[in-house]
Amino acid sequence: MSYILFAPVAIALVLAVTRMRRRHRSSEPLRRVIDSEDLKYRTHVGVKYVLHSGSWSRKTLAGMELIVKSHTCQVTLSNPRIGGFLGCDWYFDAAKTNIETWEIPTSSDNHRKWIVLRGHEGGELVELALWNKFNQREIWAALVAAGSWPIGAPEFD
Repeated sequence: MSYILFAPVAIALVLAVTRMRRRHRSSEPLRRVIDSEDLKYRTHVGVKYVLHSGSWSRKTLAGMELIVKSHTCQVTLSNPRIGGFLGCDWYFDAAKTNIETWEIPTSSDNHRKWIVLRGHEGGELVELALWNKFNQREIWAALVAAGSWPIGAPEFD
């Protein structure tokens, strides 16, 4: 009887690991470029992501960093080795990435102006919302300097 309950969990785990490994392999060329570029800006950020349903995640990922290089950017856990292992890292070619400000409700029903980063990773559209209480303008400026395409003027509180 316990095998019947274990099977769906094992299958879900295998599918999740397979998807994570495929995403990791598809980002390898861009990761090599990121590793070779000079660091331009780095800061801690809260991150929300778009779920498969199309809605924003309810929880905000903490302990994340935005790393902006000359023409690329990366969003990862503060410890990138762990971020890669857990699948909590995203890589973007800035020239193929759009940014805009959006008001997204947080779990405390506060509305904040988030910087939404949209780009493709491994052939899939990735949408991340970034927020830092003190550095929104600096984040925006760093992403634009790296080559991200702004949609509209930034609107911050």
